[in-house]
Formats: sequence, C-alpha cells, structure tokens
Amino acid sequence: MHFFSETLISDYIQIDEENSLYFLLAESRRDPDTDPLVIWLQGGPGCSSMLGFFTENGPYNYHFNPESTKERGTFEYNKWSWNNEANVMYIDQPLGTGFSWTENMFDHRMTETEVARDFEMFMIGFLNRYPEFKGREIILTGESFAGHYIPAIANYLHNYGDEKNFKLSGIAIGNGWVDPFYQYLSYPGYALSVGIIRDGQKLVTDFLYEIC
Repeated sequence: MHFFSETLISDYIQIDEENSLYFLLAESRRDPDTDPLVIWLQGGPGCSSMLGFFTENGPYNYHFNPESTKERGTFEYNKWSWNNEANVMYIDQPLGTGFSWTENMFDHRMTETEVARDFEMFMIGFLNRYPEFKGREIILTGESFAGHYIPAIANYLHNYGDEKNFKLSGIAIGNGWVDPFYQYLSYPGYALSVGIIRDGQKLVTDFLYEIC
C-alpha cells in the first residue's frame, strides 16, 4: 500500500486459533531492505499504536480541524519521522486494543507474561509471512505503560525466543510508567528543580502524596 510517497504494510497476524494482532509498518525511507526493524508499542494500557503513527513519530502527522465542516483534518509530512532510517512497525496490543479487537472478553490479557507470549507468537507469524525481515536487527520501543510491556517482552524473548529469528539489539522507553510508587514521589522535586512549582507548592504536594 502506498500512502503519498510512503510504502506501508497493513495486516493482521494470528496469535492463536481465534485472535490476531493488527500492525501498520512504514518502510524505511533510506534502505528498507537492510535497515533495522523498530517496533513501537503505545501505552495506556489499551492505547492504539496508531496514536504514535499519526501524531508522534510516524511518516505523516494528522492534524484535526474541528472548525471545518468540509475538511476535518489534514496530513502533514513529518521530516523527522523514525522511518527516515528504519522500518517502523506499530502494533495494536495487547489483544482488544485498537484494531486488534476480540469478541470474547475472556481473551483480554491480564498479565505481562501473557502479553509477552502473544508478542512472541505475533513475531513468529510476522516473520513467516514477511521472511525478508528474518535475522534483521530489532529494536523495541514505546512510551508510558509500554514501560511495563517492553521489559517483560524483552526478557521473554531473551530467555525463550529463537535467536535465529529474534535479533533483539536494543530497547527504548520514553516517559515510561514503570514503577509509579517511586516515580510519582519524585515529581514534586523534579518540578521544583526546573521551576514549574515553588517551595510552598512542593511542600503541599509532598504532604498530599503522604496522605493519599
């Protein structure tokens, strides 16, 4: 599929007898045959990775125009897109997120191990259908609640994945929601250090954190 000057792959990969995960892949603008495969996972939990594709690091950003009745929005070329130097795949996961819908509520994943196992099954199916990516360098990225997904998936692939197919070379987490028990307590000090709040506001915030 061609979208403006980009080459996109839009598809579903089956992960079990009844369910599939949806992905949208933007081929590299530089060298799609040799460039690495960067995988983007949105947070939430339950946020579609199309959010990242259309509003953050994808090849074209969508701008909504609520004032117009004829043209509700426009696409704008993103010269800083991650697919300048990599093939970037956006996956709607866990199951039940975005286009990766399921009709059975009991198929929703409740643990990080289930999410990691589904990811492995997705990658096996993806590499079987698109063998040109086998052995390619893979970098796993995401933001927010992906701070839970990414370590769990990386650990699972490292311990149980097939190294011939999964060449996981790195991970990156932006604004990761990793451990809120400690993260939230650090916010007042950080906000004070960069001038967002004053000393008195920090004291009040610290107190509220203590009693909540």
